[in-house]
Amino acid sequence: MQKHLANFITLIGIALGVAAIVMAIRGDAVIAMVLILGSALIDRYDGIVARKLESVTTLGCYLDTINDVISFAIAPAILLYTANLFFLNIIVIFVLTLYVASGLYRLYRFHKEGDLINYKGLPITLGASLIIFVIAWFMYINQVNLYSDIIIAAIIVFIAYAMSCTITITKR
Repeated sequence: MQKHLANFITLIGIALGVAAIVMAIRGDAVIAMVLILGSALIDRYDGIVARKLESVTTLGCYLDTINDVISFAIAPAILLYTANLFFLNIIVIFVLTLYVASGLYRLYRFHKEGDLINYKGLPITLGASLIIFVIAWFMYINQVNLYSDIIIAAIIVFIAYAMSCTITITKR
């Protein structure tokens, strides 16, 4: 049982990501945001648990990547779309596609390079957390117009770029 504890923790993160998607589709944006942030917290500790228990496995690496895709690429994109923060839908489709593609590329590069000391580009977990902040802020100010489209789109494009760039960030 102890050998699979980290994988079980990751599965909880995946469940939170799926639940966030469901809540976003149902229109419960705040609950979806909390679930995504909860998955981010779990993502922070599942690897620590695996290393501490010396139970790092190939399955665990795959599960962690699946959690990253569901909870930090797909769920924030669906949440951003369903939050109705865009005045023009064509902008949201482009921006969300760019964000998801950048997140997937970031994960690919992470696995290809296997650098355990440094991040190259903004971690997808942090990118998703920044998107949650943007959504919460624009829901709070309740302004949806062409100007907010431009601001939100610019922020999302910046986050996508930050995930795709090669800037090095030391892990802590």
